[in-house]
Amino acid sequence: MKKGILSSVVLAGLGISGAQAMDFNFFGHVGGFYDQGFGAGNKTGIYNDGFASDKKVGYAGVTGHLGIDLGFNALHIGVGAYSGVPIWGTDITNYGSYANAEYSKKYVDLSDLYLKYDAGDMTIAVGRFNNEFLGSDWITSYTQGVAAKWKVRNFGIWATWINDSTTYGYQPGRIASELSSWKRFPSSFDSFGIGNETFAGGMNFDFGFLKIDPFVHYYLHSKTNDTIQAGAKLALVFGENGPVQSTTAFRYLWQNTFSVDNDSTMLFWGDEELLFGGFFKLGGGYYATTGGNGISTLNNVTRFYGSFFTPNYYGQQLNYFTANKNVWYVFTGVKSQWFDLDVLYADGNYSEFSAVASVTLFDTQVKGSLNGIALKLGGGYVSNGFNKAHQLHNVVAFAKLSF
Repeated sequence: MKKGILSSVVLAGLGISGAQAMDFNFFGHVGGFYDQGFGAGNKTGIYNDGFASDKKVGYAGVTGHLGIDLGFNALHIGVGAYSGVPIWGTDITNYGSYANAEYSKKYVDLSDLYLKYDAGDMTIAVGRFNNEFLGSDWITSYTQGVAAKWKVRNFGIWATWINDSTTYGYQPGRIASELSSWKRFPSSFDSFGIGNETFAGGMNFDFGFLKIDPFVHYYLHSKTNDTIQAGAKLALVFGENGPVQSTTAFRYLWQNTFSVDNDSTMLFWGDEELLFGGFFKLGGGYYATTGGNGISTLNNVTRFYGSFFTPNYYGQQLNYFTANKNVWYVFTGVKSQWFDLDVLYADGNYSEFSAVASVTLFDTQVKGSLNGIALKLGGGYVSNGFNKAHQLHNVVAFAKLSF
């Protein structure tokens, strides 16, 4: 009897101790986005049988994301949902849809349902989760599958199996990109079907001023031929955290679809950024693609805003890396805790002028919020360059409360 009582006391103590060790955190955002198009290229019907009306395309809507993370030391369990609600949008003549096709339907999607082990040097996640911890330039997104990363001293290695994915519009490094478009997991409410898998992996070598990141992606398609991509990034960083920091990045990517003639395409890309006082940035870059069928990416780390902020051709997003392209660009701006500004001009086979800014009204750490609570307001202007036959002028405004 005494042994039974003692066992009960011990078990109760362990339960209380475990409860005290649990961390409960929420995360997500609520945001609104408005995009108004001007110029000849933003008129409804201009690409329909030569008819051009004076009605300019535009759209507005609200997105929301709410997730909960339960942490038991290194073990985490998470669940979350993502929602999008269109408020207004211009119908496109003879098409019957909004100017931004991906911004035309309201929905709720299961964004997070994961089990994660995070011990600092080792991270493993299973389920639906944000895979940004992998540090990839090309597949940063919400994914359904398994991902793992291990890092020790100057070396790291990562691998992932992806059964399904979506970016929810997010493009790394671009202000408010996650508010300007949405698209749920294709397999949501469809039995989470398997058939279009991605296998990817890479390594990270960090020697301080020199960083080398090789990778490979293999896309298994159920109805078309499989695709393989391989490449690497080499970055040189000088003056890190000094008065002037220089970051020079060289990227190479090769893509081939099996059993398709003359399909191989290569991307060569160089980018230079000077950061003054950790605040003011200035730089430029150039990229070129060879022949073939071009390069497709889930997302990328270009500095362009045109893909989502100018929904020209009525929702058909721009692919920056189609075959035989030569593009150069210059940029400047500011990045800080309270104010961000991106200004860019690009020309060649792709043209863009963009100026987008964001002001942080408050940003504070709050117990129970995984990332703190912050409110940002912003807006900007994005065009397809100047003096174009189908000129695009797009003015955007947004607000985002993140937590």
